[in-house]
Amino acid sequence: MKKDTKIFIGVAIGITAGITIGLLCTTSKGKKVIAEIKDAASKADKEIKKAIELFEDKLEQSKEYAAKLEKKTTKAIKQKIG
Repeated sequence: MKKDTKIFIGVAIGITAGITIGLLCTTSKGKKVIAEIKDAASKADKEIKKAIELFEDKLEQSKEYAAKLEKKTTKAIKQKIG
């Protein structure tokens, strides 16, 4: 593809994106779409934070279980060897 063609395509994409963003920001329907996107993003953010918190809790429980298991195993080995 020629350099001029690439530049033309880039400019056309930029103009299209600008018009789309302008319409979203100025029309009532566009503002509604933006509000819906913000709402969905906020809900997703909350769900992700909950999932991370749950993961961290489960990870901590796993660490505690592993530590208890290590102590039991060590004690059992010492009794067998002892």
